[in-house]
Amino acid sequence: GALEEEVLPHCEDWGGAFSPHVWGKLEGHIAEFARLSREHRFRFRVVAFPVRHQVEATPLFDYPQRRLREITRTLDIPLLDLLPRLRDEHARRKTTDSPMFFGQCHLTPRGSRIVARPMYEFLRETRDANGREGPRGPQPATGSGG
Repeated sequence: GALEEEVLPHCEDWGGAFSPHVWGKLEGHIAEFARLSREHRFRFRVVAFPVRHQVEATPLFDYPQRRLREITRTLDIPLLDLLPRLRDEHARRKTTDSPMFFGQCHLTPRGSRIVARPMYEFLRETRDANGREGPRGPQPATGSGG
């Protein structure tokens, strides 16, 4: 379909997210980032931005979001998937509305307004009880272990 035709020329960029081979590598990188976040006590969150064709295409093709959801769930990493919100907005779109994307990946000011509130809420909800940034999950060991 149209999405597949659009993905192939962009495999070295955003199109790689549609490749199982690429996800094999990404999973290890995400796990390492999660480990580092625990070790260095920073909160690691992930926001999944879809490409325009995912927002506009029928049927839904959300392979990258499903893989990312599996990985983040396993590693206990908060994830915000913007695809459902942008698809809902696209379905309600009037022909006089301005576009949500410049090209494939970059949001226009309208697209940015659509995702700003969900992103703000996501970041606010994933703070610790004192409103500070902090580690998620078990605390790193202290001392000189090995």
